[in-house]
Amino acid sequence: MCAYDSWNGIPSCANRALMTNLARKQWNFTGVWVSDCGAINDVFANHNFTKNRVQAVKAVLDAGLDLNCGNFLQDNLDAALASGAVSASAVQNSLKRLYTLRMRLGEFDDAANQPYRDVTKYGHTQRHHPSIALDAARQAVVLLKNDKVSSLSSKADEVLPLPANLLKLAVLGPHAGDN
Repeated sequence: MCAYDSWNGIPSCANRALMTNLARKQWNFTGVWVSDCGAINDVFANHNFTKNRVQAVKAVLDAGLDLNCGNFLQDNLDAALASGAVSASAVQNSLKRLYTLRMRLGEFDDAANQPYRDVTKYGHTQRHHPSIALDAARQAVVLLKNDKVSSLSSKADEVLPLPANLLKLAVLGPHAGDN
């Protein structure tokens, strides 16, 4: 997912060097790039990377974006195609990646062969899922070390790793109380 940030002055959703050259070509990333919901609008409205919405559509599709979480592409793609700023082949490239992923996920298979078809948005509450989530969390733990901390502390070593005598720690977010 590309988000609202930028790297070297280029919004992440319009950054061809990261999304296509690095991820797709060097790392052989075969998945799809999805924008954060307002990130494409930010390319134009907040980053001022493009002069208008049509140029923003062109920039993100040229960078390798496949799917927009929000409505920006839906609202502006027709104008970008009509103006000639975006080619049909650019859209076809994204559609090819999207439909390839959907096929790999089995979405076009017979319904009887789609094990996740009946999983609701509450499917994560299945009996065996907490143990899977715990295992994934254990495998994903990373110990960080900050050598340079800007405004948090005058000493870099006061942030991470956490001190052994820490008495309180806030855990925030929608799943903060989950076991």
